[in-house]
Amino acid sequence: MSLTHTGKTMNEQDVQQYLNLINAILQWENSEEANNLLQANPQLIDTNLISYLMAVADNLEDENSADWLRQIANSLLEYLPQSYQPFLTELSEKVYDSEGDKNIVYPFLRENLDKLNFILLYTLQQWWEETYPNIEESQRDNLVLVESFFQN
Repeated sequence: MSLTHTGKTMNEQDVQQYLNLINAILQWENSEEANNLLQANPQLIDTNLISYLMAVADNLEDENSADWLRQIANSLLEYLPQSYQPFLTELSEKVYDSEGDKNIVYPFLRENLDKLNFILLYTLQQWWEETYPNIEESQRDNLVLVESFFQN
């Protein structure tokens, strides 16, 4: 299974396909059947599906079903597209090199709007937790500058 981020504009038919898949997953509520449904619909395994899984989960009254959808979304996050790592590296370099100059960083962000989503936030959190404790003290100031940019 691979996870992609298409960045395409979706129409009502696209949205309905995601919602139909989510409804089918909710009817089974076991990981084997959910996995079979996902494997039968590889064209829908992308960041949009994760967004819809989370959105539907947030609107369900049944907490068990909501938790089930969140669990599936979280398991799909393991298949994050590798394109986020180069993006984060380049973004960090731009923030650091420009000392957080918004006139330099914002145009880069506008060029990459397809990556500005909750998956980026998740990736940033994972990256920060893995990177910060393992770098030399002298390099931590560089990361703090990048982090402070995102907090503003």
